[in-house]
Amino acid sequence: MDYLEPHHFLREIIERCVVSEIVTTYESHIDEDIILKMRISLVNDAFIDLFYNSRNGKTSFALIKDRCRIYGADNALPIGWHIHPFGNPAAHVPSEAVTFRWFLETVERQLTN
Repeated sequence: MDYLEPHHFLREIIERCVVSEIVTTYESHIDEDIILKMRISLVNDAFIDLFYNSRNGKTSFALIKDRCRIYGADNALPIGWHIHPFGNPAAHVPSEAVTFRWFLETVERQLTN
């Protein structure tokens, strides 16, 4: 299976962050042209930690507030894509593949309501 190069994935994420009303800043780091790590700061002192490995497709998004994950999505083996829902972030709810766009839109809806 082919995955996006980290630089291409980073470009997609930045394009979405630039138009988001809740994103204040972001920092990124690419290791050996394989792994992308990001911290995306949000308006309410929360942030999103993002991890992506282009070799195996491992991807994770975690919304962190007060040093705790309050929402997340990832494709950890062996269970595949799943959500760590608001209200019960320790749970693993199976899901279809999650895009960063979908994840951020979900966070935007939750934080602006």
